[in-house]
Amino acid sequence: FNAVYLVDNELGIKVFADAAFYSIGGQDPKKPDVVPFLLKKDAEAYAAKNGGKLATYAEVLSAINVMLCQISSLISPSGVLQSGHKVRTSRCAMMPISVASSR
Repeated sequence: FNAVYLVDNELGIKVFADAAFYSIGGQDPKKPDVVPFLLKKDAEAYAAKNGGKLATYAEVLSAINVMLCQISSLISPSGVLQSGHKVRTSRCAMMPISVASSR
């Protein structure tokens, strides 16, 4: 059994990633903040204060997948960034992410 822990932004304690509540978004839509919380009310308050929205683990994973795909779209099939830097990459597959929740 593999477990992923995050640290709650408000309480500073470990939380299982799939059981956490998240604030996602923020001031810069190109670089959204993903902030974990144990309590839903803390995530809602943080999101309201910082221009984000409440999100579940599955929604966070989907958002991260979208961000990675946006980054990979900057890479040509030859592996060259638009800036001219050579990178190693694989093509992005926009596949739905299925997450089993403990809730």
